[in-house]
Amino acid sequence: MEVVSLNLANQFHKVFSGLDRAYGIYQIDSQKANGKNIGKAATVKLDVTEKIWQDHLNGKKGIGIIPIKDNSCCNFGAIDIDVYANLDFNNITKQIEKNNFPLVPCRSKSGGCHLYLFVKEEVSATLLVEKLKEMAAVLGFGNCETYPRATKILAERGDMGQWINMPYFNGVKGLRYAIDPNGAPVSPEKFLLLVQEKQVTKKQLSNIHVAMEPVLANGPPCLQYLITQGFPEGTRNDGLFNLGVYLVRAYPDDWQDKLEDYNRKYMDPPLKAIEIQGILKSLNKKEYFYTCTKAPLVAYCNKALCMTREFGIGATGLPVLSSLTKYDCVPPIWFVNVDGGGRLELITEDIQNQLRFQKRCIECLNIMPPTVGKNQWQQLVQKLLDQVIVIEAPADASPVGQLIEYLEKFCTSRVQAQNKDELLLGKPYAEDGNYFFRMSDFMAYLERNHFREFKVNKITSIIREQLHAEHHFFSLKGKGINVWSIPEFQHQTEAHDIPDFEDNTYY
Repeated sequence: MEVVSLNLANQFHKVFSGLDRAYGIYQIDSQKANGKNIGKAATVKLDVTEKIWQDHLNGKKGIGIIPIKDNSCCNFGAIDIDVYANLDFNNITKQIEKNNFPLVPCRSKSGGCHLYLFVKEEVSATLLVEKLKEMAAVLGFGNCETYPRATKILAERGDMGQWINMPYFNGVKGLRYAIDPNGAPVSPEKFLLLVQEKQVTKKQLSNIHVAMEPVLANGPPCLQYLITQGFPEGTRNDGLFNLGVYLVRAYPDDWQDKLEDYNRKYMDPPLKAIEIQGILKSLNKKEYFYTCTKAPLVAYCNKALCMTREFGIGATGLPVLSSLTKYDCVPPIWFVNVDGGGRLELITEDIQNQLRFQKRCIECLNIMPPTVGKNQWQQLVQKLLDQVIVIEAPADASPVGQLIEYLEKFCTSRVQAQNKDELLLGKPYAEDGNYFFRMSDFMAYLERNHFREFKVNKITSIIREQLHAEHHFFSLKGKGINVWSIPEFQHQTEAHDIPDFEDNTYY
């Protein structure tokens, strides 16, 4: 007996309105030491229905939804906080309330947290991701992923976005539930009311801005966030050092005096004179860069915004790539999101070779990302591959599928032999529900069509396996020939409906 009604499933379907032609499934195999579940992810190319949602809510089959639609717009998105140990849910909810962010926190399947944002009408993925990244940085999760990961998909090329696991698998029992301000679980029904309360319009989303100190408006946003809310305990030394990096660039003539002033204003308590002297000595020695990958900056990073600031990081370091998708034809087609550029279609060699990748960016996106060291590039690509979404290509997109299509055309589109003797003329012959043909004639047909994927031995193996082909030896007109047979392909049995063009409805 179903526990969750189709009506409730329908409401979840509407709230999490995303790409409707595919969804994700995840089979958990084991768990890492940090608590993260690991297993096999797959994208199912079937329509998202209320029944699928009902099975999810009843704990039969968990699903993931792709937020970005074919028109590159969204109705919802999420910040994926992938911290699995000692995550303070109460503090997260308090920070959301303090900043008045329209986010709904939900426990994820691995014990992390998804912060969902819901919009009443479709908005561009670009706007949604921009606001999610801004809020993530303010909350101290700037290094976390956002969904959608891509701001555009090339739907006409078979591309699709990455999916995020949905909450309320098996209701509250599945431990993927929303959390109220007190840290208590929220029922599915109350979750829908909470979503209704938190939903924003496109205008409201556009108007979300974080109140920050105007100081550093031309510098790294992470430092601007930190001087507004205070540097976390144990990070004052590194924090003041990075403020010094900014001051050296923005105020080259009096940066030392300003560093002393910043120490008094923004460090609680201020660093001692001997610590200040150490920072001044370091900055005087050589030109330093922001320590973006270390605390406290990393947690408040908004790289896309920082790259636009006069004294931010600029277009240096690794290019920001995300949402790698593989269209699994042969050879495969790859899609990746390039921050500051858009969605890019690649072949495998474009990912292997950094200069080829840079060339594709110039040709397609009118940007030229900087190159990095070989090891850095390999690490970047491997990180993308670890999270790649694989889209299964239809059978006719593979070389085997193409071969079978060519064989069907060879057997059905040519002038067929009227008797077996005409096999000697290179014609296929149909008899008793089978097609007969010489392999040499079919190979010549493939050559005329420039299909050279397989040698003859591979072709015979494929048609034996796929079409149950059989080999025969015929004696025709005193000559022995080798012949292959396959079962007849299905034929159209009814004529097409042809419109009456005298009917005015067609004019």
